[in-house]
Amino acid sequence: MKTRSTLFLLTFLFSIFIISSCQKPLDDADIRYLGSWGSDNYALEIWKDGRGVYEKRNKTDELECYVKIEDQMIKFRGGIHKNFDIDAEPYDDGTGQKIMILNGELFYKH
Repeated sequence: MKTRSTLFLLTFLFSIFIISSCQKPLDDADIRYLGSWGSDNYALEIWKDGRGVYEKRNKTDELECYVKIEDQMIKFRGGIHKNFDIDAEPYDDGTGQKIMILNGELFYKH
């Protein structure tokens, strides 16, 4: 009985470790990408804890997933695998509006 309880506990702890290791907070260098962004075709949300929301406009599905920013790409992972090439990092357009360019498309911060 004791070995069965120990085995269950070890399996449970290992599962927690695996799940938590998949989700990592974003680096401080990537804070400029945090928030809600929108373009004509997509709506994105990126949170500090490494999660985010990906939505293709004119679709009803909004998918919460993991976000990684690396190799000049924003990567959404979870139920989907969607990459956005970072063509221009977030910048101020001179009127106070934050803009970034992903896959050649303008994204405005909300």
